[in-house]
Amino acid sequence: MKRIGKRGIFILSNKDIQTFVKRLAFSDDHLLEEFTLTLDGRELSHEDARKFIAFIRAERSSNRT
Repeated sequence: MKRIGKRGIFILSNKDIQTFVKRLAFSDDHLLEEFTLTLDGRELSHEDARKFIAFIRAERSSNRT
């Protein structure tokens, strides 16, 4: 992960994304202990982060069929 600018904007590498995807099998709490999810430089609330994780899981599940 590379930080750019003063606003705390991060650029994720493919490795970061792959790590997140591999850990989707873990609980939401475990994921949120390891990753901080942000949108437009702002950290997502716990509830919004859980919704995002659920969305990603659902998309991956629907793409497998």
